[in-house]
Amino acid sequence: MATPTTPNLGLNKVDRSSPTTTYVNLKTLIDDNMDALDAAVAGKAPKDNPVFTGSGVTLPADPTAAMHAATKQWVEAQIALAKKYAP
Repeated sequence: MATPTTPNLGLNKVDRSSPTTTYVNLKTLIDDNMDALDAAVAGKAPKDNPVFTGSGVTLPADPTAAMHAATKQWVEAQIALAKKYAP
């Protein structure tokens, strides 16, 4: 029998089709956690077309490095400064 996997990411889960003896509850410690992770990722941008739309992305602060994302507010402030000091 094939190893069961989570529906979105295909993460491996423990095969429970035959009885085994375990000292911990692997369903709780592994499978349920995998399902929770899988469900959380399912609501994000799909891996085959990672496009964000709407107002779901919130940036925590202004950019502090060259490749950081910038908020609309920060960009507009930079444009205002540039216009203020432009010759």
